Amino acid sequence: MKKSFLNLALLICSLVLWAQKEPTDSTSNFITGIDWSMHPRYVPVNFTNETNIVVGYNRGLHKYENEYVNPSGYGVTLRAIFNNKIRVLGIINYRWEIDGNGYHFTTTTTKPCLFAGSATVNDVGSDCETIQLFPHTGAYTIKITATSTNSNLVSVYEKIIQLKDYLIVGMGDSFVSGEGNPDNNWLPTGITTGPLWLEPMAHRSSNGSIALIAAKLENDDPHSSVTFLNVATSGAKTSNGLLFQQHPDWQIKGQIEEVKDYIKDRKVDMVLMAIGLNDFGKVDGMSELIEAAVDPGPPSFAQTDELVYALDVLKNIQFKYLEVNQKILGTLNCKNVVLFQMPVQFMRNENGNLTDGCGYLTTMEDADILRLEDLGKQFINKQKEVCTKYGWTYIDGISNLFLKHGYCAGNQSWFVHVSASGSNQGNRDGSVHPNKTGYQKIAEIAYPTIRAKLLFAHTPGIILRSNNGN
Repeated sequence: MKKSFLNLALLICSLVLWAQKEPTDSTSNFITGIDWSMHPRYVPVNFTNETNIVVGYNRGLHKYENEYVNPSGYGVTLRAIFNNKIRVLGIINYRWEIDGNGYHFTTTTTKPCLFAGSATVNDVGSDCETIQLFPHTGAYTIKITATSTNSNLVSVYEKIIQLKDYLIVGMGDSFVSGEGNPDNNWLPTGITTGPLWLEPMAHRSSNGSIALIAAKLENDDPHSSVTFLNVATSGAKTSNGLLFQQHPDWQIKGQIEEVKDYIKDRKVDMVLMAIGLNDFGKVDGMSELIEAAVDPGPPSFAQTDELVYALDVLKNIQFKYLEVNQKILGTLNCKNVVLFQMPVQFMRNENGNLTDGCGYLTTMEDADILRLEDLGKQFINKQKEVCTKYGWTYIDGISNLFLKHGYCAGNQSWFVHVSASGSNQGNRDGSVHPNKTGYQKIAEIAYPTIRAKLLFAHTPGIILRSNNGN
């Protein structure tokens, strides 16, 4: 009897002590994930001739800003994802823990979203807490512990994110610079007294195929950003352009060396390049050949010095690409090089047949058109051999893409006419380059290959604690 009474007393005492304790937190999975995105870096914008810096490029100094090429940090938005089936009462406190690359950051806030960077960059609303930039690319572990003050529910979620900033370089000739398609057309009166170019001395714009590809790479993947450098210059050759300075009055070095000065210790992820066609002309590049073919006077085009010179260059052009490959490897240590094919069949109609000349090209003979096409086809074959030898990626099919959209194909033409060049940029320099539609079509055919080469990847998150405590 005495023993039973003692056991009963101990039981009552235990119940009293238990009743005085605060209830323990219960687990929940009301946070089911973390949505995240990197803030874009390459975003083409409207500008005027009075605008000095555009997308990191200093137009007055003819160079990219170091902060753009080598940023001090990266913008990231992190947002908690809720389970809509679970109702959580009261205020929720969020403890965010960020760890990776020698960086450790912890904060507790009542907001379910973190915005790393300047809040003026993006309208994130009042539900985001502004924090400092992430200092580096690479892997970060993001852990969120959400606690409800009313119900004492706790939800813990952890996710590994991989920040990627792709450094993409466009280099080469007018095809890469965007010749024929300035950022804004030439206006004879008003504030803008000439065509708007990102770099007026190079006829470099955001409307060329390479720039369009870079912008699409930026837009299509929220988990990466793109740093795009375009150093291409209209009229560039393998020698005076890529390897050595082309315009001593404003360029200090060739394009490859210029890129090296910009990037310092950064790794170039991909080089997008078009080069070689201007090597066929002694001074003015490919335009010399076209002008010789257009000239109706003697000698015949087949006997001109321009064609003889071009055929001689064609025989040994692989050695020019050898120098370019050695320079890219030795200076930039980049093996991921993409070479673009040129649309060499530029006098075909919507049926793919040769057309009579028109406008600027009225006097071209069919035989001379075929000579130029044959030169172009041999050039394409040489490029394919070079890409196979050096492991470059060749964007094939561009010439066939333009087959039914030649210069004289009327409203089906994908080339800039002399008259359109005058309207767009106040001179003839843009003639026989792809027009806006042409550049867009080239970007479309090349984009899937280029995107695949960059190997986009995502790392899924895991729920660390659920209702059953697992």
